[in-house]
Amino acid sequence: MICVKCRENKSEEDFGSEITRRRIGRRCKACQCTYNKVWAEKHKEENKARRKAYNQRNKERCVAKAVEWIKNNRERYRRNAYSARLKREYGITTGQYNEMLEEQEGKCAICYRTRKLVVDHCHKTRKVRSLVCRPCNLGLGAFEDNNELLLQATEYLGYWRARFDEEYATL
Repeated sequence: MICVKCRENKSEEDFGSEITRRRIGRRCKACQCTYNKVWAEKHKEENKARRKAYNQRNKERCVAKAVEWIKNNRERYRRNAYSARLKREYGITTGQYNEMLEEQEGKCAICYRTRKLVVDHCHKTRKVRSLVCRPCNLGLGAFEDNNELLLQATEYLGYWRARFDEEYATL
């Protein structure tokens, strides 16, 4: 069969099943795939509106189908959800996260302990800084990324540590 797009003579396996059944010379699978991608990009908004209308008309069916898929693909769903969250909230991919993790040797950038790490970012600029453990991240958040407050807290701890050390020395 000859593809009407690339004009190459190809075997029946190179064409979709519908086309080989009808024995009509249409596009081969490769050309049809390219055509589909171009068409989908060209009609993106139209397709989005069509899908949205369909989902609204068939809400119960769509929800049930999604729940069933999640139930059958729990691990894949978790990976996809985490990847989407990294991209949405921090603008990084899972690959970039894994690169950072490898650079830090799986350790927190602050306390150097090996724990589950989260993405630390500046709340004003939204730029990613590094990976830190949850306790360190909560500490940074509590001090609102304020260096002066962190220094005051360090002085405070130093003052009380010295007082306690004196007390322990006299016991």
